Amino acid sequence: MEKQFIKITLFLVIVLLLGACNSTNDSEGSSEEIVFPTFDKEKIESIDKVAEFEGGVVTGKEFANHLAIEGFFNPDAALEDDTYQSEALQYLVMEKKLSNEVEDRTWAEEQAALVWKQIEQTYDNKTRNNAYEALGITEEEIKNYIVNFYVVQDYFQEDITEGEISDYYEEIKNDLTTASFRHILVSTQEVDEEGNTVEKRTDEEALAIIEEIQTKLEEGQDFETLANDYNEDPGSAETNGLYEEVAVSTLDENFMQAVLQQEKDKIGEPVKTNYGYHLVQVHDLQTKSLSDVQDAIKQQLANDYANEYLAETVPNLITKVDESISL
Repeated sequence: MEKQFIKITLFLVIVLLLGACNSTNDSEGSSEEIVFPTFDKEKIESIDKVAEFEGGVVTGKEFANHLAIEGFFNPDAALEDDTYQSEALQYLVMEKKLSNEVEDRTWAEEQAALVWKQIEQTYDNKTRNNAYEALGITEEEIKNYIVNFYVVQDYFQEDITEGEISDYYEEIKNDLTTASFRHILVSTQEVDEEGNTVEKRTDEEALAIIEEIQTKLEEGQDFETLANDYNEDPGSAETNGLYEEVAVSTLDENFMQAVLQQEKDKIGEPVKTNYGYHLVQVHDLQTKSLSDVQDAIKQQLANDYANEYLAETVPNLITKVDESISL
């Protein structure tokens, strides 16, 4: 169930990606026409009640339009796939169940208006009109879809506390931290001609080279120059060991801890990783503040709660499903 809600929340990413693709094509003097998916919309529309749930029903027309609008946002959507339809139906049940519980739709409408502006920049008039015709939907129906999406977001955001946001921020802090640093790697492994990882030197041999470098540093030699001479990391070979604005969460655990804990511009003690031994000099460390990401965290927590609701509550709400839909 989690997959469906995440897919829907990612439609903004899809829009942005399509926009980037269109910009690229335009710069090359051509624009590839977007082909929107097709499915038997009339067949679904002919169903009186696709599903019944506690407090309401999903009609065939509602479900067919919901699928068609997803096709508008994601032209690669497998609208006729049984699993896709099942997940889409359960999301729609959640939306209908919760939308009436949000009295003030102002925020949702404001967010939807911003999204629509992005859509207008991504899909030109011709593309949008082609989509309306191919999918049998209207601009107003798409706008309502977006509003309802944010109504669901608003429902789950309403009770999120500052404490929850703060706790989540601490959990993902490393994902929000970037570092610029220079290092020297003395490898203990290498890849042979057959592509196998084999021992290049022992730990003792690697540490002996590290000590040699440290001695030269104590004698006043420049770390960048020594990196040029000793660094065996192919990823930073052309920059004398320098990496800039790297997300620390992508680093080896030991290396990450060294980067986070070392004093700026100081060269720390040797760090052991799967690749060998490193000497590291951190130049800069930047972490996005809670205020910078508070809204995004709140939306992510809302997504998490929505996923939980989809998985644990929605199946128990549905009392009847048309035989053409496999749940």
